[in-house]
Amino acid sequence: MLNVHHKLLASALLVASSATVQTSIAQDAAPAPATATPPKPLASVERCVAQEKYGDACTCWMYLKEKAPPKGAAELALTEMKSSTCAAKAKEPAPAASPGITFPKRTAEDATCYVGAKMKGAPSEILSELTDKCGAPTGMIPMTPIIQGYQRKEDKPELYRVILSDKECYRFLAIGDGAIENIVAKVLDPELNEIAVDLDVDRVKVLAPKRAICPKTSGLHAVWVSVASGQGRYVLQGFRRPANAPPPSEGGDPKRQALIDTSGGDAPAAPLLSVR
Repeated sequence: MLNVHHKLLASALLVASSATVQTSIAQDAAPAPATATPPKPLASVERCVAQEKYGDACTCWMYLKEKAPPKGAAELALTEMKSSTCAAKAKEPAPAASPGITFPKRTAEDATCYVGAKMKGAPSEILSELTDKCGAPTGMIPMTPIIQGYQRKEDKPELYRVILSDKECYRFLAIGDGAIENIVAKVLDPELNEIAVDLDVDRVKVLAPKRAICPKTSGLHAVWVSVASGQGRYVLQGFRRPANAPPPSEGGDPKRQALIDTSGGDAPAAPLLSVR
């Protein structure tokens, strides 16, 4: 009888041990809980290297060094080397204005030159209209060709490198097509600080809306273009004039005179721009 009891006890222990082993195996084989995919970084060594195949990647390298330095020693060393080279380029003096260039006389104010513009049609048509109203009338000439691009909301921003001079003032126009509900554009200084942005929610951006951008120091800057809503093609162009260009003469801009608040307030904000 005692032997039977021992046999039953041993059998029970064997069953319990087997169940424990099976449970442990099942737990080990169970898939790990899914983790959220980390967001893709705005810049990475791989992206900067890829960008170099198509042209200058200084803005990418400098952003990577300042905002998201890589953790690997080799990648960090490469980033330091590339950004140092770019910083040396940024310190090069901006090209002097050609003696043969004649800038038009200012007859319109920066803050009101586009008042009354239709802001309808293809991006190239709106750019042409704004150039007619806010180019030569504000004393500016084009400083870049017309740049064309395509952006979706989920795409990384496009960063366009440009060297600006403290002896000039600048303006940039970014216009999306009808499928872009809100294009985001801003200008970054050599330290990647934002120095100009148009906060209106529309497909036309004027940098800066109230006045031209007059950098305090010469050096490498960047124009940021992304899409907050929608997707489509866009155009971008920059303009410049001497920093010491005289302002419009009194009464030279009838739109400003008509819009000035006689109570002493500032001129009204720019009108909302329509989206086709």
